[in-house]
Amino acid sequence: MSLHPYRHPHAPEETHNESDPRAPDKWPVLKTMEAVHELMANDGDGDKQFWITEFGFPTNSGTQGPGTMGDECLESAKKALQDNTPIKDSKPAQKTPPGVTETEQGDFLPRMILLSFQGGADHFFWFTAMSQEKNPYDKEHWFGILHPD
Repeated sequence: MSLHPYRHPHAPEETHNESDPRAPDKWPVLKTMEAVHELMANDGDGDKQFWITEFGFPTNSGTQGPGTMGDECLESAKKALQDNTPIKDSKPAQKTPPGVTETEQGDFLPRMILLSFQGGADHFFWFTAMSQEKNPYDKEHWFGILHPD
């Protein structure tokens, strides 16, 4: 089983909507992992490995604006407008949540790793090692723990 338990901009152990059973992404990470383990056990998969295959805290500074689109989607949209054709493989823009500071990112990473293993994860993978840092409004550019320079 694989899980991507993103919590940004909240700390891994922070509760910010634990009362909503439809919003496990708003629960503390251990509660989310317990729910996944319970689901696996109920489906007869309790003995299978559990991996955190993607996680991170972006350090983007841009939090305003109507939304963001990945570079590929933006290029696809520009080309479609130029060619007067439908936009393909595009996803709707979403408002970018605020990033965390680099200090918070550094504090949250070891805590998330420890909580993941405490919750029964067999493996843990940070989303990306190096940030692209091209667009302050696109959080995908800011998950790295290293700067490109």
